[in-house]
Amino acid sequence: MKKAISKNRNLIRITCAGLMLIRVSLSYAETWVEVGNGYYADKESAQRNGEIGHVTLSNMTQPKLIYMKFDCKRNIAFFPGVLEPSNTLDNPILSKSQKLACRRSWELWK
Repeated sequence: MKKAISKNRNLIRITCAGLMLIRVSLSYAETWVEVGNGYYADKESAQRNGEIGHVTLSNMTQPKLIYMKFDCKRNIAFFPGVLEPSNTLDNPILSKSQKLACRRSWELWK
């Protein structure tokens, strides 16, 4: 009898822990939008500080995330670990990503 009660308590504890983990993971949900060619940008990660914008990209086939940095005024993208910046006007993926990263919070129409 005690073993059955002990097993039920353990089952209840495991169930509660699992439900708590699910709730926590849902509270950190990300909003991914396609920016082209199978790449997605996380809208929730977009931040702008002056003329520098940041956004997280992923191609969803690899667990690796790409943290992009943009110069919003000069239309330049900086890849992590790459010294040479890229022009965003020549690349539709970078251009869409820059629009997300460089959008100001009060500019709802963009």
